[in-house]
Amino acid sequence: MTAAGRRHRADLVVAGVAVVIFLIIAVTVPYRRCSNAVPCDPEPVASFAISLLPAVVVMTFIHRWAAAVTAVLCAIAWPIANHVDDSEMGWRALLPIALAVTAVAVARQRDDRPRRPRAGTLVAGSLLLIGTLAGIAATLQRQQQVTAQEAASTSLTAVARAHLDDSTLTVELPDGTRWNVKVLSASDYPIGTPVELLVDDDGLRQLRSEPYDISFSLLLPLVIGAGAGVALIARAAPHRRLPR
Repeated sequence: MTAAGRRHRADLVVAGVAVVIFLIIAVTVPYRRCSNAVPCDPEPVASFAISLLPAVVVMTFIHRWAAAVTAVLCAIAWPIANHVDDSEMGWRALLPIALAVTAVAVARQRDDRPRRPRAGTLVAGSLLLIGTLAGIAATLQRQQQVTAQEAASTSLTAVARAHLDDSTLTVELPDGTRWNVKVLSASDYPIGTPVELLVDDDGLRQLRSEPYDISFSLLLPLVIGAGAGVALIARAAPHRRLPR
């Protein structure tokens, strides 16, 4: 096998471990139905921690040691997120340890892939990192703003009237007014079920059981992009042989 083939195979091992961890999480973590008693609150810490998993996959094909450091950060962040956000990962929060061990082992192998011109790579990585960090900050700020808006809103009792699709629920107020609201799963709210709706004069229409949460949908691509930026910057840095 050529050097390039061995190099790509090693990187694919890191990617494979990450995919296995993701599948274990997706298949074994119990589904939690949202309710007024136990709402599905925003989980920004868990969203950030989970986003590190695919970031490692992208980074290992750019700079292995940057990916290895990120994998170690992922292994530290998952138990913290499980505790802070009560994400119900349980023992699964320890799975990134396997990714960290694998990524470090692969990083210790000789990486003889061609190095790109440092100036262009450094500029590209810096721009990508700055842009994604700005996006992460804006996402967290927006989440904080809407959370405060929900806290100051009025709660009204409505009734579920229709499922427009899997993620859109039509609710009706006592005066007959109907609104469509986005939900994780419309089937969690059978027709005729009473629901609590948070409303205000600025257009807020949000179920109390499912507070506004954009953390995962936006943090996932942003964290991956930030990881790629870090890896590109590391790739452009002066080369130093690390101990095997």
